[in-house]
Amino acid sequence: MVPMEISLETAVLGAVMGSTALVLATLYARNQVPVQAPLTLWLMGYFAQAVGLMALMRVDIFGQETGVALAEAGNAVCGVLSLLGAMAFAGRRIPLPGAGIGIVAALVWPAVAARLAPRVHVYGLPLFGLGALPMLAAAWMMLEDLRRGRHGGRRMAAATFALGAIQDLAAPFLHASPQLAPWSFVAAQSVAVATAIAILVVVLHRQQVVMQTESARADRTQIRLSDAIESTSEAIVLWDESDRLVTCNGRFRQLYADPLIDIRPGLDFTTLVREIVRQGYVAVAPDEAEAWVQQRLWDHRHARHSTEIEHVNGVSLLLSERVARHGHVVSILTDVTPLKQREHELAAKSAQLNAILENMPQGVAVFDRTSRLVAYNHHTREMFGIPDTLTQPGMPYHDLLRHLAAPDLADGTDEAPESVNHHAFERTLADGITLEILRHTMPDGGIVATFADITERKRAERELREAKEAAERATRAKAAFLASVSHELRTPLNAIIGFSEAMLGELFGPIDNDHYAEYAQDIYDSGSHLHNLINDILDMSRAEAGRIDLEERPIDLARGINAAIRLVRKRADNAQITILAVVPPGLPRVFADERRLGQAFNNLLSNAVKFTEDGGSITVTATVDESEGITITVADTGIGMRREDLAQAMAPFSQIDSGLDRRFEGTGLGLPLTKALVELHGGRLVLDSTFGVGTTVTLWLPKERIVVELPTRGA
Repeated sequence: MVPMEISLETAVLGAVMGSTALVLATLYARNQVPVQAPLTLWLMGYFAQAVGLMALMRVDIFGQETGVALAEAGNAVCGVLSLLGAMAFAGRRIPLPGAGIGIVAALVWPAVAARLAPRVHVYGLPLFGLGALPMLAAAWMMLEDLRRGRHGGRRMAAATFALGAIQDLAAPFLHASPQLAPWSFVAAQSVAVATAIAILVVVLHRQQVVMQTESARADRTQIRLSDAIESTSEAIVLWDESDRLVTCNGRFRQLYADPLIDIRPGLDFTTLVREIVRQGYVAVAPDEAEAWVQQRLWDHRHARHSTEIEHVNGVSLLLSERVARHGHVVSILTDVTPLKQREHELAAKSAQLNAILENMPQGVAVFDRTSRLVAYNHHTREMFGIPDTLTQPGMPYHDLLRHLAAPDLADGTDEAPESVNHHAFERTLADGITLEILRHTMPDGGIVATFADITERKRAERELREAKEAAERATRAKAAFLASVSHELRTPLNAIIGFSEAMLGELFGPIDNDHYAEYAQDIYDSGSHLHNLINDILDMSRAEAGRIDLEERPIDLARGINAAIRLVRKRADNAQITILAVVPPGLPRVFADERRLGQAFNNLLSNAVKFTEDGGSITVTATVDESEGITITVADTGIGMRREDLAQAMAPFSQIDSGLDRRFEGTGLGLPLTKALVELHGGRLVLDSTFGVGTTVTLWLPKERIVVELPTRGA
């Protein structure tokens, strides 16, 4: 073993001091920046390197082999932890198996180095070669991170890692020469000091950046706060502990007409208050001005609630003042002028609503969701004779019920008003007055009850009901009378018609005198006319009572129309009236009462012939629409009717020409009876007429009446 020179010991001591400085710098940086994991790994590595160098320096205590082994292990562990810290600093995941292998390799390296040392002619000094590999990898990783645009000290870290790797690579060659060996430790000291300086520079730079960032953020926050204070509608003022103005916003300056009052930082609060009074901002009598000022000064420091200040210009301010920390006072003045105006408007509307409530003809009572009285009018109290003590707001609903002899408000039950959503009922009081009570639920769960005196209405309803019943009895009596009279009339009429037919047919021998034959014909015609008239009256009476029963079956509609035309053909020919039938071939059959539907066609054609002058024309048209039904139209060129007479023409027993000298005879039952018969079939009848031009009657039967013909077998 070559004895150590003093210069080598000095160099090792310098390396120990450099490593110690690096440990302290890393520890300081770890406490200053938020990046904890990389700095913790580096701190552990640098500490291991420093411990190894200390052991090498004190071989007199540990022994030569142990000191060298500790130095080798410390340097190797420092390289491995430097690489792991670089990975963490670059944001990469540290593989635990790889980290474990690296630590094991670092701990095994001293034994390997002890075998390699004699071969490279190094005696008594460590090789320090293994740490170069992870140091180079750490430097490469920092450069890769830098190439991706991530800075923050990565260039300086790459340089220090590279210097450490070069120092480790050069150590085996330098330690082989006694003259060069001290320079290896001097280089180690230089690398450690450079790394410490680099760490401190990076940390200080980061702190400077953080301070600048925080300062800029504070400036932005102050600007935003100032903007917020300036943009608010409230006037905001800050006074210091000596009641001097610190700051205020523009709204406060506008309130006191700056520059009439010189509002500036340092303005004394007492001076401002006296100036406000002097310039007449507040309505204060001269002899009360000093008292108002003193009260305002006391409130400024002792007020515990908001107060209102009325300015002479009509502005109402709500003042809120709070004593903050260190004696500062924050004053906030809110312009509540619109609110005060709204309060006045609400008060006026409330008075108006109260006037409406009191002048309503009905009684009104309002209950809240807890069944307590909210409001009422005097009609309610008068209707039920409720004393004033029971009509105070807040009175429970059931207290009113117990007062009433009959529970009028509760419909004979003890249910609470909130249990009713919408309820209407009637009550008759002991004095005979009948009340209609309506209860409605309000959106908030309360109840509005109204009480209306309907005694007169009930009396009128009773009279109307009695009149209706009397009319119904009269109708029933009329129907019974008509049935009885028709029976009494039909018996002699049948005899008259039968005897006149026998006389006209000369059943028992010839009539020698022609006048007797004419009289017999007149008797037959008059009897038949009277018989038809009685039948129409009875049919109309049955139709009004809904007592006509239809004998429905599939019928040939075209045959019914042609049969009606044949019945009036002779009269039409005598009057030289042309009847044109436009009935399409294959008109479908309908499900109807053939006799009643034929009666309707006969009435329409008889009316058309009756009211059409000589030489006129009548057109009968039938059309089919499978989606709508069947439409039959009878149009004539007769005398027509005025628009205002159409309703009268459709009324039973009503005639437009009703004078004693009328031109056309009849009972006025043709159209009303036809309309009733058509409606019994589910159809409708429409009348359209123009005076002097003619009349068109449209009869419509629904599509449900059309009989669907099934195809015959073999077709």
